Amino acid sequence: MRATLLIPFYVTSLALSVAGLSPLNAMVLAVPVAWAVSCGRRGWTVGLIMLNMLTLSAGRGSLLAGAVGTLVSLSGVPAGYRTRRGGWFGEVAAVFALAAFAVLGLQMALYWNENLAQWQHFLDSQASQITESEVAEAISAWREYLPYVVPGSIFAGCYMVALLQTQVLFGLLRRMEPDGCAPQPQGRFILSRPADTLVWLAIAVLAGLVLDYFRSSDAVRFIAWNLGIALSAVYWFNGLGIVLFGLEVFRVPVWVGVILLGLLVVTSLQSMLLVFGFFDTWFDHRLVLARLAAARAQQNPNGPEDNGPSDEP
Repeated sequence: MRATLLIPFYVTSLALSVAGLSPLNAMVLAVPVAWAVSCGRRGWTVGLIMLNMLTLSAGRGSLLAGAVGTLVSLSGVPAGYRTRRGGWFGEVAAVFALAAFAVLGLQMALYWNENLAQWQHFLDSQASQITESEVAEAISAWREYLPYVVPGSIFAGCYMVALLQTQVLFGLLRRMEPDGCAPQPQGRFILSRPADTLVWLAIAVLAGLVLDYFRSSDAVRFIAWNLGIALSAVYWFNGLGIVLFGLEVFRVPVWVGVILLGLLVVTSLQSMLLVFGFFDTWFDHRLVLARLAAARAQQNPNGPEDNGPSDEP
């Protein structure tokens, strides 16, 4: 692969740095690192890490900020190793998310009071811009709930970005000519499913929520609420993958699919994605959709024979 294909990552990172969108500016640079590691190019890996340090330091005008951002970009190292060892799309995305959250979570814990003050100030500034007093009071009321929702929300953001990172990484690898060094990406987003064992963690979270309701506990609430938000993000995106899988196997026109997805996301129906994603553990909705599409193809022999995706779930 030509090195010029990596230039857009660094241009994007500088633009995000100027806009003050941290840690997105660093998470963008995790993809080139993951690419180099997955291809087994150690020299490239070291060089890209050093380039990340220079880019992030220049973009933020601070060597310390550049060092922290470089640690975030190092999430590409374990993700690259997992890709090289044949990891599937969902596994690589999980590694991206967990590695980035480990750095951001440590930073959040070390500067907890300062971060909490910034979050509270942000809520107050948002409330001051709203003319309706009831809405402003509702926003201000969230001040006391911040510790119970922010860590989980940060992981949800890391997971969303990780899905994009994995999509781009797999796209880069698929564009490369087979040379025996680059691994063949396994799976796609629409085929990735959370591990079935994750449902036991979800059940434990539900038990924690019930316990907190009957016997209030700050520790239980902190764990249950934040884990609940994190798991909700995982299952919501699984539900989105199911919908995209259905659109593909039934060969829905792109413009129709965009309209349907837009209506689904901007309305209250988006909560159904969470439901679909969670109960997919037992019902395997993709398999059901694939069978329905196959039955439809048999009833319409004049249509295309291939109604399924190219990779096996």
